[in-house]
Amino acid sequence: MLYLVRSCTIIQRFRNEERTEESMPPDASDESSSKRQVYLRCNGKALRTTVDEVVEFFSSCGKPVSVLNKYGEVPVDGELHELVLVSFKKNKAVEKAIAQSGGQLSGREVVIGLNTRPPKRRSGVLSSVRAFVGNLPFDVTEDAVRAHFAECGHIQFVRFATDESGTPRGFCHVIFEDHPSQPRKALEAALALDGSVMLDRAISVGPAEEKPRPQRKRAASHNDAQSKKPRPAEWRHDRAAGLTLPRQKKPWQS
Repeated sequence: MLYLVRSCTIIQRFRNEERTEESMPPDASDESSSKRQVYLRCNGKALRTTVDEVVEFFSSCGKPVSVLNKYGEVPVDGELHELVLVSFKKNKAVEKAIAQSGGQLSGREVVIGLNTRPPKRRSGVLSSVRAFVGNLPFDVTEDAVRAHFAECGHIQFVRFATDESGTPRGFCHVIFEDHPSQPRKALEAALALDGSVMLDRAISVGPAEEKPRPQRKRAASHNDAQSKKPRPAEWRHDRAAGLTLPRQKKPWQS
């Protein structure tokens, strides 16, 4: 009931705005178009859908101008999670979209409302990719490596391989930022430089091999020791002496 009242209030406000929009100058009309965006979410469960399913869901309202994820980005793989931002060209399409609140999308009931907040911005890079660079000159510097791969993407750091004495071994790893909106783009650009010349030497570039991390051995607990070496039932632990001694039989047990 509360959703119905709110939806009716929003729809009435859009109708009033649409009546006055015709008398507004073109620039002001363009500013109002930014308000024609709705959000989709689920109560209790995280929304999981795709761009095609969202477009099909709003087919009776009109074709959306854009379908974005919660960060205001066009999903590269078409997958949408948690929150979806959908923009329309006309106010009537927004009215019809809000009226579909409570409908089923991808097997889940969705809540639809007018979006009045800017999209959430990513706090930072979530992951990184690394490239192996071999056949390097032994006197190459980090600045030279950074300059060679500068157009591939933002370089987080360069790690040179050295022996025990600190002498360069002729290869390094270049670590790039990997943005979720463009996954592995920096790595693909770096791989394209395979065979390029750096300080009169043709370098080799390839994806770095991820070595599995060794698993730490869990220290055996007191319960594990008891399960491996169970004590006889007739033994007891003398706390005062710090020893485990045979339990004395009771008179009625003899």
